[in-house]
Amino acid sequence: MFDYMPVQASNWAEGIDWINNIITDISVICTLGITGVMVYFALKYRRKSENEKTPYITHNAAIETVWTVVPTIICIGIFWYGFAVYKEMREPPANALEINVDAYSWRWEFTYPNGKRSTNELVLPVGRAVKLIMTSHDVLHSFFIPAMRVKEDVIANNYSYLWFEPTIVGDFRIFCTEYCGLNHSAMLASLKVVSQEQYDDYLLNRTEGEKE
Repeated sequence: MFDYMPVQASNWAEGIDWINNIITDISVICTLGITGVMVYFALKYRRKSENEKTPYITHNAAIETVWTVVPTIICIGIFWYGFAVYKEMREPPANALEINVDAYSWRWEFTYPNGKRSTNELVLPVGRAVKLIMTSHDVLHSFFIPAMRVKEDVIANNYSYLWFEPTIVGDFRIFCTEYCGLNHSAMLASLKVVSQEQYDDYLLNRTEGEKE
């Protein structure tokens, strides 16, 4: 099967991809079905001569009930699922690893619990919930990690947050998805998901100028 989505690398990915695929499938089925019926009716009930009267149908209670009730049930189901996932995404675990994210034109800076800082590189341990607390020091930015299926606007003079749990080790891309000026397209960062041991070693590997 053709896989058009990025790799699933967080606890959110499978559920978000599932509802995305469901909505896409329903949309395709409805589009093809409605278009097909329109073409069929246009051909079947077309006016074939100057003197012929085309059928005059005012309504059909059964069909109108079906096309009202069924889409309503589908929309309610999608809303319920989306709201449940959204609520869970806004409630990070109490023991989540907290990392500060500072956005500048045009770079990302990350501050870890022990004071270590990095620019355009975020390192996280696999299998542990992470809460990113973000703010902007100039214009509006937006923090997006496709593989983790998380995205949040980063606003000047305000704080926003998101949380997720990396589920696989690897290297992933971080994007700014809010146009923020001349070098917006170059506002990229890398996410490295490593083992807990490698993460601990990374925190202790301080560079010159970092806080003790």
